[in-house]
Amino acid sequence: YSVDNHEEFLEKRVGVKRLKELIQNSQILEGYR
Repeated sequence: YSVDNHEEFLEKRVGVKRLKELIQNSQILEGYR
């Protein structure tokens, strides 16, 4: 378990969180059309 792996793990977690937010936002935008 190295720092590189930890940073990569955090990046993936943040990336997934951002993706979920983007998906939610796009769904909201679709709902307004």
